[in-house]
Amino acid sequence: MSKVALKIVATQIRGVSYSPTDASETAQEDYVPLLRAHNIQDNGLNFDRLVYVKSGKIKATQYIKKGDIVVCASSGSKNLVGKAAQAKEDMTATFGAFCKVVRPSDTVHHEYIGQFFNSEIYRREISNSSEGVNINNIRNEHIDQISVLLPSIDTQHLIADTLCKIQVVIATRCEQLAVLDKLARDAFVDMFGDPVENPTGWDVVPFYDCVNKIDNGESPKCLSRKAELEEPAVLKLSAVTKGVYDDNENKAAPHIQLNPENEIKQGDLLMTRKNTHKLVGACAYVFATRGKLFLPDIVFRLCTTTKMSKLFLWQLMNFPSFRPRVRALAGGTAGSMPNISKGRLINLPIICPPLELQEEYGKTLLKINRQQSRLTESLGELDTMYKSTLYRVFNGELFQ
Repeated sequence: MSKVALKIVATQIRGVSYSPTDASETAQEDYVPLLRAHNIQDNGLNFDRLVYVKSGKIKATQYIKKGDIVVCASSGSKNLVGKAAQAKEDMTATFGAFCKVVRPSDTVHHEYIGQFFNSEIYRREISNSSEGVNINNIRNEHIDQISVLLPSIDTQHLIADTLCKIQVVIATRCEQLAVLDKLARDAFVDMFGDPVENPTGWDVVPFYDCVNKIDNGESPKCLSRKAELEEPAVLKLSAVTKGVYDDNENKAAPHIQLNPENEIKQGDLLMTRKNTHKLVGACAYVFATRGKLFLPDIVFRLCTTTKMSKLFLWQLMNFPSFRPRVRALAGGTAGSMPNISKGRLINLPIICPPLELQEEYGKTLLKINRQQSRLTESLGELDTMYKSTLYRVFNGELFQ
């Protein structure tokens, strides 16, 4: 087994530069789809928000081939620089100037090299290479000089196949969770209809008629790291923004006296009051939580009256057709993050079906959540297995 520089086993290809007059947002004859940094995801390449570029601007080598690793080479965020995903097939598609392709040679197993680009070892090497650099970009030498362990070609095949099988199971778990999310949404529509169209004619009441208290916490200067299990911490926005509560998204506050009234409890309904326009007003219900987590100033806790179930309100506030009404409440000066004030929120008109129906729907959500919890636990175990195997392979521990 040897350790070789990537430049020995792969070549780098720069992305396509183009002017606005060479591009289109819609598919046209003699135009080719072009991938950008946002098309590089943890689970592979996606094809959202494509740009189409005149085929005459693209060299033959700039078409994406099976085994190519598309890398974000330049970004305003250091977290995005170096992000990579491998193409599973030849594609009539190319990639933009802020990306590059690393193309493995025929002397190595392409998927083995692709797995290396998923490893923490690769991420650390890229981070160290760009440390102290003002512009967040990767130069060719940053990737060329990275070393990768190369066992025999048969062992490369075996390792890549094993890692790919774990990824397939991870993808299956994600799909199963998506099905359960859709089931919860479909059950809402079956029972209540679209909350904007309100085809059943439910009573429409102001928000304050169903929510009698809106709490928000404090935002002290916390540590940048996540808290240990028994350490006090303040929630980050990302604990709520996906619409599902995640108590792992927090910042440790070990030496700060926090108001005990702001501690997060099971059954709380949380809402982001300040965020980007797309994410502001997102809600998450706390099915379960670790202790000593506290509400930040930029998240509301919604306390409902006897007219409203928190589970129903959670789904209502996140319902796709209703979200624009919630986001429209946000104000703010140019350049500042959109913010929803309590004054605006309490006057938001919402449907209010009979409480018995809301509670019946809540029972359905609790059943769905139990299945989601099992799948999420399985997903976490698989993710840990995958990352651990990656580390052991590319750190050489698997070969000792």
